[in-house]
Amino acid sequence: MLKFSSLFAVTAALILSVGCQSSDKRLDYIVVAPYVAESFKRREAHGAFDYMTNYKRSAYDEIKSPAQLRRMTPDKEEVLTRHGQPDFVRDAFKASLTGELVDEWIYHDRQVVVQFVGGRLVYEGEMSEMDTFRLRFGYPNEMFNQPSTDFVGHSPDRVQKIMGGEGVRGQGVSREIWVYYGLFTGLEGMVATFSNEELVSLTRSK
Repeated sequence: MLKFSSLFAVTAALILSVGCQSSDKRLDYIVVAPYVAESFKRREAHGAFDYMTNYKRSAYDEIKSPAQLRRMTPDKEEVLTRHGQPDFVRDAFKASLTGELVDEWIYHDRQVVVQFVGGRLVYEGEMSEMDTFRLRFGYPNEMFNQPSTDFVGHSPDRVQKIMGGEGVRGQGVSREIWVYYGLFTGLEGMVATFSNEELVSLTRSK
């Protein structure tokens, strides 16, 4: 009995030790199957325009010279070799899932978005309609999430009336709604709705 108790104590100590060591590591990949890791796109913890986190409407700076690129690393140099100079660079943002500080490059002509964490390449993929919308119009004044249960059981026509727009796609899934306002911005009353980063509805109040 004493030997079993000692063995249990040693095993528990080892598990606790490993857990403490791994808790300090940042999450770079999501494991989707045994021994298979997939890079994933980071989303911002704060995606609305305000005067504390995102203090300017524009989310990206246009890059006209390589000298504008900061905190260069081997991974960033490798991306430059493959794609050349990015068209736009987003202000570093805090990721909602991991809390990491993310650098994001946009290759608008190639429709490619690249993300780095600590200078390491963590995501490279096709620009979404949400990326394109943010690049064109900047951060919204407000953001809302609408759960999928709001649309379950409704016909496509009913969903269209709920969303107040035309050409609604992706019924029965959760939505993210961006609201723009502000005098003299040209964006007053614009409401954009996204599903899986695809634009499903765009309306403007008169």
